[in-house]
Amino acid sequence: MFKKMRWQVVALVLALAGAIPLAQATDDMSKSFDAVEAGKFDRAVSIWKALAEKGDAQAQFNLGLMYHGG
Repeated sequence: MFKKMRWQVVALVLALAGAIPLAQATDDMSKSFDAVEAGKFDRAVSIWKALAEKGDAQAQFNLGLMYHGG
């Protein structure tokens, strides 16, 4: 019983640890879209570059669109 409970605790801790960077990335992504709406494309690109370097697929895609569109 304790082994099963221990794995549940480990799973919970890992899930919570993964949620913290996700929340930060979501906040940054929101800021980048606000920058695009305000016409501050250089700011959006700098946010996406930072996220893309961390492996964020949406940021990588957005950067690709920006580079493609000029």
